[in-house]
Amino acid sequence: MKPFKAFFGGLLLIFFVGLICLSLGSEKSIHPFEISVWKNLFNPTWEYREVILFSVRLPRLILGFLVGGCLALSGLVFQGLLRNPLADPFILGVSGGAGLVAVIIQLLGFHNPIVLVFGAFIGGLGAVFLVNILAGTGGKIDRGKLILAGVVLNAFFAAFISLLLIFAGKDLPRIFAWLMGSLSVPDPALFRPLSLLSFVAFFVIWAFSHRLNLIALGDHQAYHLGIDPELTKKIALFGASFLTAVAVSLAGMVGFIGMFVPHGARLLFGYDHKVLVPITFAMGAALLMMTDTLARISPTGVELPVGTITALFGAPFFLSLLLKSDRVS
Repeated sequence: MKPFKAFFGGLLLIFFVGLICLSLGSEKSIHPFEISVWKNLFNPTWEYREVILFSVRLPRLILGFLVGGCLALSGLVFQGLLRNPLADPFILGVSGGAGLVAVIIQLLGFHNPIVLVFGAFIGGLGAVFLVNILAGTGGKIDRGKLILAGVVLNAFFAAFISLLLIFAGKDLPRIFAWLMGSLSVPDPALFRPLSLLSFVAFFVIWAFSHRLNLIALGDHQAYHLGIDPELTKKIALFGASFLTAVAVSLAGMVGFIGMFVPHGARLLFGYDHKVLVPITFAMGAALLMMTDTLARISPTGVELPVGTITALFGAPFFLSLLLKSDRVS
């Protein structure tokens, strides 16, 4: 498959999945297939069905598109650079750092969405820089140390968060809901610039597709083929970590999408990153949009945390990979 066919194929996948997800909800009579509904998109005097579609379902769908795509693409980059099929966007401690700073901010009494998202974003990126410092050896990134440092820091952050939750008091439900993952509508003042920066990171990673293909052959082979493997790894890791920080800061802890979506993309479309980058982003976006729809239409009558649903699907997949790697070794 050619790269641009993969790009437009991904757009078509997102479009059709989006239409299906928009049509599902507790109000079954409201669906996006009526032309009259879209004629009222820019009409300030919306009726009830337009409010449901454009103020509730569509913003959550857009957020699911961004968060799912960012997490899946981050997982693709991490697995390729670390050469580890179990690698996940959270392997570098990004989720732990973001979660810790967000909990501290809420315990200090700041509940403004902009402050919360910005703090989580700074915490995630801070964790990335700390892991890179710990994994640096003679100006190079040691893959083994990178994974180990990320796992250790995540465990430390998780323990610190658990300790802080003891003192949460009345803020415990709010903090706990954020930690479990949620696609509630973000503040547009912060969502728009983060979306723009995320797409810049996406195109940077896509531009590095050829280099990622060469690094998959090994650092020595990549060096002899004319690229600087260390510089490429640092740029790709920063781009993937940035995408993960954006996803975590906007939606909280949504795990495992970055692990199993890249595997599915490779199984269906091969190992060329020029094709994998847009396809993986689209598959991750479509998956999280569908997962959030399942959370909205839960038969229990209570909206389920989207992070819980992804964990229910992702944990068995993780165990299957782990068992497979043991058999191979």
